[in-house]
Amino acid sequence: MWYHVLAGEGAYPGGFIEHYLIALIYPDGMTRAMALILGVIALGPNLLSPQCVDRV
Repeated sequence: MWYHVLAGEGAYPGGFIEHYLIALIYPDGMTRAMALILGVIALGPNLLSPQCVDRV
């Protein structure tokens, strides 16, 4: 990134997470419903696993 600054170009705004990861985690066009469905898909098997059920 500092090569851009030395060349007279501006660095990207914000930090690494904001520049690279936010767009990956929350792509343009993702709705709240899509995020909830993906969350259930990601967490559902973990919540239903026998190890988790035994703790409850």
